[in-house]
Amino acid sequence: VQSSIEHHKDEMNALRLQLETALNSKTELE
Repeated sequence: VQSSIEHHKDEMNALRLQLETALNSKTELE
């Protein structure tokens, strides 16, 4: 169970990184 939770956190961190990168590139375009 613990490894499953850690894997989920890694996925959430990756998604947040993608979101922040998208927001940063969008801000640069404006």
